[in-house]
Amino acid sequence: MCFFITATLPSGADLAAVRAVAGPEGSRWTALSNRYVQDQLPRGWGYYGVTGSVCDCQSALVRGEAARGKTLKLPRHAAGWSQTKRNRWLEQRGVLVDARESAVRGDVVAWYEYLKKVLRAGGKPPVGLLIHFYKAGVENEEITVARRTKVDVQATPPAVLQALEPDVLYEFA
Repeated sequence: MCFFITATLPSGADLAAVRAVAGPEGSRWTALSNRYVQDQLPRGWGYYGVTGSVCDCQSALVRGEAARGKTLKLPRHAAGWSQTKRNRWLEQRGVLVDARESAVRGDVVAWYEYLKKVLRAGGKPPVGLLIHFYKAGVENEEITVARRTKVDVQATPPAVLQALEPDVLYEFA
């Protein structure tokens, strides 16, 4: 029904300090108890809802890939338009698409900076991010983590956050 951004923290991480870091889309770090995910994590790791939202579909981490793939097509009724009018219509819409992409890039940079702050606050890397399209509840959805990917935040540009794949646990350190 919706995408949700969830996170993992290793045992011994300072959850109170992580919760104190202000996030770009709100930050709750609500403990989740999804046995399907927890069975795939190292013993003692915590699994959390990050944003506290009931839907993360509009998050920059989810919509980044979709926003980049947008192409403009003239509407059906444009068949009778002059070439000048067609060009003007495409140019105006192109500015809107560019503005949306710029907003997504800004949101991605905010998430990137947030992850760096969470890593410092938690005191024990990695911080994992998992994006999943839920059809059932967050705590009872059967999720199979496709793979775990380590990401060095200091050596990776913020743009990597625009290409996060669903069901991959990205471990930021």
